[in-house]
Amino acid sequence: MSSNFKIEYINENNYNRIFVVSDIHGYYNLFKKLLNKINLKKDDLLIILGDSCDRGENSIELYLKYIELQEQGYLIKHIWGNHEDMLYESAFISSYYKDLWYKVGGDETVYNYEQYIKKLIGKENKNLLDISNAKWLKKFLEAMPFMIVSDKSIFVHAGFDCSKTVEEQEVDYLLWNRDNFWENNNTGKNIFFGHTPSTSGKIKEYPNNVFCLDTGSFFNYKLGVMEIKTKKIFYIE
Repeated sequence: MSSNFKIEYINENNYNRIFVVSDIHGYYNLFKKLLNKINLKKDDLLIILGDSCDRGENSIELYLKYIELQEQGYLIKHIWGNHEDMLYESAFISSYYKDLWYKVGGDETVYNYEQYIKKLIGKENKNLLDISNAKWLKKFLEAMPFMIVSDKSIFVHAGFDCSKTVEEQEVDYLLWNRDNFWENNNTGKNIFFGHTPSTSGKIKEYPNNVFCLDTGSFFNYKLGVMEIKTKKIFYIE
């Protein structure tokens, strides 16, 4: 995990439209379709609620696309998800997750990186294939906040502990929670999260103005994106 526990505060009035999507999981082609579907403009904001890596085969292309869009002046903000957490550990800290039984945390993206570089240079080079040398990826991950907060909304990956303030939140809860936290949403704000996939492939609205954006891309091959000012939903498959 990056040691920098970062919370980002935004003013929603600074953006024409605000789009939210989550758990793209390496499905680069779905993301390209998403961009076409919503017709993203430079006065819009796109918030990705974590987990762009693993499961799908094009996680590296996704991160590179985000960076490309940012460099072109598009407003893309990416929240730290549990799969980014495991990727960071696998790529830049230790091999801890390589020993876990489920083998989905970061190692898939490390392999994706190796395959991407092999295609790019047409040969094997141990130094280039080593993801720990990918300074651009480390920099991009470390810039991610664990939460984005406005006067109207809270954006997190897995959940928000409503018994605590924004500043008191614990990382494990933000990244891994599967409790019904929406039952206790007393923040007076909309909460947008991902992490728990919808079996129906639909964005799910919970009580107390809480919305789950994880549409199960890795088994539904579908993304749902919401424009939060109008609550308009777009589906991509």
